[in-house]
Amino acid sequence: MPAEASPWIQKLLNEPRNEMITDFQCFSRIIHLASQLQLGNWDVIDYYIKSYSRFIFKHGRMHLYEKASLGFFQACTNATNESERRVIFQEYLSKFKEIVENPLEYAALHYFDMIIFIESLLQFTSISELKKSAQPIEIRKN
Repeated sequence: MPAEASPWIQKLLNEPRNEMITDFQCFSRIIHLASQLQLGNWDVIDYYIKSYSRFIFKHGRMHLYEKASLGFFQACTNATNESERRVIFQEYLSKFKEIVENPLEYAALHYFDMIIFIESLLQFTSISELKKSAQPIEIRKN
């Protein structure tokens, strides 16, 4: 599935920029990193992280969710083996569950759900299968 998504993500990334599409382009970059991770393209992920971090920061979209997403991909590229990656998956899964308790950060799940993405990596299943069975995350009321 990531291989089929890549050309479509590239089209969105190459669209002329305006305020409305900037959010989509920021999250498209995160989705692109996710597809590269799934394809095992470790050699390009580090380059994309640097490039996409600059883009997201430049456009004022570097919020907790985006920062954690980029940190997740960076940590994955720094891992030397699969067992280290699984520890990173667990660590970031907990981190994202905490982040989305903030209603402003929760909205990011509508663009790309990093929680389901990481759970799919941990369970060796597809995102669509997990989405079918996933329960929505409840936001705590203060």
